[in-house]
Amino acid sequence: MIHQMKLNSWAFNQISNGSKKYEVRLYDEKRRKIKAGDKIVFSELPTLENKIEVEVLNLVVANSFIQLFEMFNPVLAGWKEGDSSNKCAEDMSKYYTTEDQKKYGVVAIEIELNE
Repeated sequence: MIHQMKLNSWAFNQISNGSKKYEVRLYDEKRRKIKAGDKIVFSELPTLENKIEVEVLNLVVANSFIQLFEMFNPVLAGWKEGDSSNKCAEDMSKYYTTEDQKKYGVVAIEIELNE
């Protein structure tokens, strides 16, 4: 299955250059459809003209972002070396509320760029 997602330029470039190995999202209805072996086409905001395709290798599911970032190195999801799990979780709270995290859970989608 092929899924479509949008990314800001910074995250798009990190996936393009191979440094970002996980895309972190709310584990909502849309993300629950993603399985290992699926493809994701990321479109770069704001124009959505630039696109990259990745393969899904694995999904890491947790109840909250703090729990998720304690399960793997946040650098692999685009954060800086030395950033704490708390800081990474706080950054994600700009996009997803605590209530939504409790309702849906969260996911780190392990990806590999299709060359």
